[in-house]
Amino acid sequence: MMMKKMIFMFLLSASFINLFGQETAVMQDTTPRTQTLFSKAKINSWGIYVAPEFTYGQYAGSFTPQLGGSVMIVLNKKFAIGGNVSSIANRNFTPTDLSSTSALHMNARTAGLRLEYSFAPHKLIHITTPLTLGIGRANADSTNIIDGEFGPHNGGRLGRNGSGFGFIQPGINVEMNLFKYAKVFVGADYRIATNVFGTNTANLSTGQLSGLGINAGLKVGLFDQSCKRKKKDQKPS
Repeated sequence: MMMKKMIFMFLLSASFINLFGQETAVMQDTTPRTQTLFSKAKINSWGIYVAPEFTYGQYAGSFTPQLGGSVMIVLNKKFAIGGNVSSIANRNFTPTDLSSTSALHMNARTAGLRLEYSFAPHKLIHITTPLTLGIGRANADSTNIIDGEFGPHNGGRLGRNGSGFGFIQPGINVEMNLFKYAKVFVGADYRIATNVFGTNTANLSTGQLSGLGINAGLKVGLFDQSCKRKKKDQKPS
């Protein structure tokens, strides 16, 4: 009798352990995993490049040459993130929309975060869509009637009568691969001034600080560096 009870208890314990193990496996298989924004993102390649750029763009309704450039990091050949700067190149830029009574010279500079997405970058000619978010500083001052320099302070291009502004600048470019380490592009963008802050005795408005830009530039750098380490050939023993 004692032997039968021991056998019965052993079989009951084995059944319980087996059932518990099955339930645990089911729970492990069916428990949902927490998903995040980057849970499926995988970086396979990277790159870095510099991009000097020429723009013929608007301020206060008039077009003027502008010089600028970007430094960007590329991920998976398509997405790039970095910084961009730009400045009016014409020291004697005098747009007519600033004042109807006197000639005012204008200067502006911008700096911001640039994001860019490339569609089919492996093709010879492809499309990219840059987006720049940043701030700028602009000023309009009287022309010195004696020597024609920018204002009576002669050289302080941004030191007087200036105001800051925020902006968003979407664009579209047509890009061509020259060779492995260089690309050229042409395109257009539109700067949307969102607000004006700081000293603003020239009464600069968001409309005057917004404008269309036609641009061309060159990208030089590394665009497709693999993140995977190459396996070294094993030497026979």
